[in-house]
Amino acid sequence: MAEQPPGDGRSGMIEAVDRSRIFGFTDDIVIRVSGAGRDAKVDVRSSSRHGQHDLGRNAERVRELFSEVKTRLAEVEKNETMEKTVAAREQRVQKALTAKEKRRQTKAQEVAARKAKAQAKAGATAPGNSGSPALASDPARSAPAQSPQAAQSAQEQNTQQRRAEKPKSLGRFWQQLLE
Repeated sequence: MAEQPPGDGRSGMIEAVDRSRIFGFTDDIVIRVSGAGRDAKVDVRSSSRHGQHDLGRNAERVRELFSEVKTRLAEVEKNETMEKTVAAREQRVQKALTAKEKRRQTKAQEVAARKAKAQAKAGATAPGNSGSPALASDPARSAPAQSPQAAQSAQEQNTQQRRAEKPKSLGRFWQQLLE
């Protein structure tokens, strides 16, 4: 009969009429929905226009309506849960792909470093190069007497490098812990 969608702080309402098949008795049905967001109140009224007894038809009609509402809400919740699950899975896949790419890049850098080291070692043992290959490739052995200032400078560089690497590893630790 009438329909009013909710909005601007007012309730939504549906008014309907149902007639029995055999005798044509008329029943009035009013459904009112109030609330906002995920919280809503559904108010249903079903009553007969004529007579004192409806033989339980109005109560049955209200139960059917609420059963349908519960079924539809369960479908919506199921869809929302599925969407959240799919989104979480996509995030995990993306993280895994990112981690895999980082590992690939790290491995490529390690391979490049090994190649460079092998080339440097091969260059140190080239003809015309004096000294043994081990001495030429190891700076500590090739310069037996370093000045104290040079040794201290090298030690400071190593300390600074370790300090720079330490926060990175702690950052990775906390990031993994929070995941």
